[in-house]
Amino acid sequence: MAAFTHPISFVKEAAPFVHLCWEMGWNEANGGNFSWRLPTGEIEGILARHYPDLTPGAAVPMPIDEPDLDGEYFLVTGSGQFFRHALEHPNQVFGIVRIVAGGTAWRQVWGFSSGAKPTSEFATHLVAHAVRKRVSNGRERMILHAHPLEFIALSFLEALDSRVLSRALWEKMPECIVIFPDGVQVVPLYLPGTVEIAEASAAGLEKSRVISWSHHG
Repeated sequence: MAAFTHPISFVKEAAPFVHLCWEMGWNEANGGNFSWRLPTGEIEGILARHYPDLTPGAAVPMPIDEPDLDGEYFLVTGSGQFFRHALEHPNQVFGIVRIVAGGTAWRQVWGFSSGAKPTSEFATHLVAHAVRKRVSNGRERMILHAHPLEFIALSFLEALDSRVLSRALWEKMPECIVIFPDGVQVVPLYLPGTVEIAEASAAGLEKSRVISWSHHG
C-alpha cells in the first residue's frame, strides 16, 4: 500500500494518527473526535500555495465565546465522520476552520467535502484549547477524545473520583505516572455535546492534560 500523502502537511500527519485510533478500537464508527490548533503563518502559507481559490464560509456563532482563540486556525474532525475513513477520504473527514469575530464565531476555510460541520463536541474542544493554550504557554495544540474500552471499564469499577482513578492507573504500570504525572481529572456525568460538559471539562483541564468523562471516555 502506498504511503499516505496530502498537500496539507497537518492532514498528512493527522490522518494516519486518527486511523490508528480506529485500528486500536478507541474510536468506533463515528465515535470520538480530534482537533489541532495550527500555526497561523504555516497553515496560511500552505493554503495559499495549494488552494489559492478558497473562499471562507459564512461566520457561524460559536457555542462558547473564546476571545483567546480569536484568529486561530483548527484542523478538526467533522460531525458524523468515521476515523477509519481518514486515509481514504481525508477531505471529507477533516475540515479547517478559523475563529473570528473576537472569538465568537468560526468560518470554514477548507475540507468537510461532504457538507459536514465540526464535531458535535466542538464546544469542549474550544474550551480545552483555550485552557491548555494558556496553561502550557501555547505549547499544547492537540485534543483527542477517544473511547478506550479498558479505560471506560475501569471507570465503572472505581469510584468516580480523580484521585482514586489516577492512583489506579498509576499503579497498573510505572510508565503511567511518567506520561501523565498530573493525573486524570474526572468530569461528572453530563450530556455529551453540551455547554455544561464543556465547562466542566475546562475546570478539569486547568489541573491536568487528561480528563475522564464518567463512564464515557
